[in-house]
Amino acid sequence: MYGASIGTLRIDVSDDGGNSYTNIYSKSGDQGDQWNFETVSLAGFSDTLRFKISATVGDDGSGTQFYGDIAIDNFEVSEALAIDVAGVSLATSPTLALTNAPFTISGELNNRGINTVTSMDINYTINGGSAVTMPLTNLNFTTGSNYSFSHTSSWNPSSSGTYTVEIWASNINGANDMNLSNDRVSKSITVASNLALRRPMLESFTSSTCGPCAPGNVNVSSVLQGYQDNQYSILKYQVDFPGAGDPYYTAEVGDRRTYYSVNSVPDLVVDGNEWQDNSSSLTSQIVDNSIAKPSFINLSANYSVWVEDKKLISKLLLIRLEILQI
Repeated sequence: MYGASIGTLRIDVSDDGGNSYTNIYSKSGDQGDQWNFETVSLAGFSDTLRFKISATVGDDGSGTQFYGDIAIDNFEVSEALAIDVAGVSLATSPTLALTNAPFTISGELNNRGINTVTSMDINYTINGGSAVTMPLTNLNFTTGSNYSFSHTSSWNPSSSGTYTVEIWASNINGANDMNLSNDRVSKSITVASNLALRRPMLESFTSSTCGPCAPGNVNVSSVLQGYQDNQYSILKYQVDFPGAGDPYYTAEVGDRRTYYSVNSVPDLVVDGNEWQDNSSSLTSQIVDNSIAKPSFINLSANYSVWVEDKKLISKLLLIRLEILQI
């Protein structure tokens, strides 16, 4: 469920041959561009069931209803165990700078068992070493819900390199997990000696003949007012539609539009299609997420600008490239 125009995903179930349906799951709005795992209890229904899955689009705020995508996969019905806590994700960044150590190991678990979890231990290991354990009590971790955590014992690597980090839960309600096949989540994390500060590149497609472009452009300008000029770069392209299109359209803009498959405006691209959506959907969180991503290259340049024969001349004098070592 990803995009500015996401409506609602519903799952309904019938145990009377389809004469009536009961809603067992509903979620609305943008949930991110990743797969999300959900568990729903079927307790109280008979053995023969019919499922009805429906998805609807919404509105991105400017009347547009196609900036979004809803997908469902790996739908299954299975017999639940009393105690079954599965690993969902390891949220710690895959690239870290040694200078920022120590690091917090964080992640997410899902309760796929019938019993509500009131206590458990959350563990992590580094390269298969000794487990670091965090006991938790007084929980209300119900069936089908997710539990996000940040481990209280931080990780402080002594050197740069690539490490395998693994998380899982144990000692659940004082007992063993009854399904060990889904317990663990692992991730390869690179610790670099140092990192460069990323400067996001924004590419805006707009037109003077496009009604929704004006509020889209205003939104982008408003978001970027929260940043210094040296924290981002932005290029603006005037396209040849709708209608007669913008008089400042050039063939180079057409090439860029084709490269990004831009079929409507306003459209905004962040960091080469890391994020692409209606300009009205840009938020400071999206910019912050781009800035926070690690970069291993420092790039700087000197240039000069002057007027010659009533023409504005610019010249790039020097580019300095520094590749940071892992």
